[in-house]
Amino acid sequence: MWGGIWTVPAAALAYGWLTDDAALLESVSLMLEAFSMAQVWQVGIKLALGREGPRDGEGLGEFHGPPGFFRLFPAGTPSGHSAALYAMIGAASAYWDQPMLDVAMHLFGLAFCVTLVTDDYHFVSDVLWGAAMGYYTGRWVVRNRSTHYRFDAGALVPATVVPVVAPNSGSYGLALGWAF
Repeated sequence: MWGGIWTVPAAALAYGWLTDDAALLESVSLMLEAFSMAQVWQVGIKLALGREGPRDGEGLGEFHGPPGFFRLFPAGTPSGHSAALYAMIGAASAYWDQPMLDVAMHLFGLAFCVTLVTDDYHFVSDVLWGAAMGYYTGRWVVRNRSTHYRFDAGALVPATVVPVVAPNSGSYGLALGWAF
């Protein structure tokens, strides 16, 4: 699966480097940043929820909290595969803003996500959550980190809510952060 996800960004990076195409290099860099952020988010959420996948237990998708994460990983919600792919799709979509490219990427993403469900890697809800989270993470990265938006006063988000997990104390919750 990872080979399929990484083929196009690797080829774009190589082509951008060989042709010294600054825009292509920036877009791949933003895709990699979006991928990294989506991975941190999805692992953090999986840690907090500890949800069973279709092949675990009775296949009912029960939640076990943080202790279940260590027993069930990489299963659970959200899907890391769909989050990773859609983070890169979201970044490329926001950066290039080409409708035909968007259609092609979303058709590939849809086919990829369908296989995650039909092969019993994830429930539909896992894939939808991962794809939505990844897509909007990718778009956020471009809007807040790209040179296209660097001087846009409204680009930065003034506040955000993030999950917090303290494994040693057995507690978890949400934290509010803001820029000032």
